[in-house]
Amino acid sequence: MRTIDLLAGTDIRDAAALLVASAPACADFNGIRIRARFATTNPRDIVAMYWRLSDERSYVYQCSPEGRRAADESKRDVAAKQATVDRMMLVLPDFDNVPAVLAWVDEFTSAADRVGVMFNRSVIVDAFKAGGWPPGINCGDDFDGDDARNFAGRIVGQVLDGYEKHGACPPIVHSFVEQWSERFEGVVT
Repeated sequence: MRTIDLLAGTDIRDAAALLVASAPACADFNGIRIRARFATTNPRDIVAMYWRLSDERSYVYQCSPEGRRAADESKRDVAAKQATVDRMMLVLPDFDNVPAVLAWVDEFTSAADRVGVMFNRSVIVDAFKAGGWPPGINCGDDFDGDDARNFAGRIVGQVLDGYEKHGACPPIVHSFVEQWSERFEGVVT
């Protein structure tokens, strides 16, 4: 039986079709061995087998001591980040203090973007709009990377735009805030 090396990002349906086209063939998909013994194998059967084996593996892990510890740790992490978000929603930054706004956004998004943390995104968006930081600000042709307030506006604008349109912010906010801090450290804004 021929072993197929799948490329990262291959979908299980595409992997199944490739195995059938190469039958008899096998491959490892996310640590699960899948195979097509005959060219007449239906790719849907391979996909169904993969999901069944994946569910079994997941169940075994969840029932294991390690899985239970991970679940307990996850619950504690969600609770801690929920507490951070709840506290921060009560104390918004001074919108005239650019470093304070960025520090608030950085800390808030680090906690708020955890799966399981709940908050009203429109409250944040509306508060920032009222403070002069609307969604999407400086995200287009009006971006000026040499201006501290403009650059900060772009970071905040992307976060708020993400919350307003998609319910989530860009995952690299912390990196953008670090870039801003390195570039404009000591600059009075």
